[in-house]
Amino acid sequence: MHTWARYASIVLGLWLVISAFLWPHSMGQQTNAWVVGILTIAFALLAAGRDDLRYLVTALAVWLFASIWVVPSIRIATLWNNGIVAAGLFVFSLIPNLRAGTTRPRRLVRPAESSP
Repeated sequence: MHTWARYASIVLGLWLVISAFLWPHSMGQQTNAWVVGILTIAFALLAAGRDDLRYLVTALAVWLFASIWVVPSIRIATLWNNGIVAAGLFVFSLIPNLRAGTTRPRRLVRPAESSP
């Protein structure tokens, strides 16, 4: 299973919550970071069981990236942090879960043509 991608999203969500309080943020960026972090953790946990819910993390990643320009900030570190985390969340959220016992699709192989 590719649940490692869900775990990676959870780690990034935890980092967002922690980083909101590690250095000074504007009130908007601080609130944005911990709220998006908690939602990321919740959605990634849910997505471990239901693959289609991973797109909620995709939406959070897009918002986190957009918030770099939308929500006022007082430190460039916050912008870089949120941009890097958003990129990671976006990539991890696009990796589907594979259920136990399933296999990846195989290529169809044409049978060899017989000679006359």
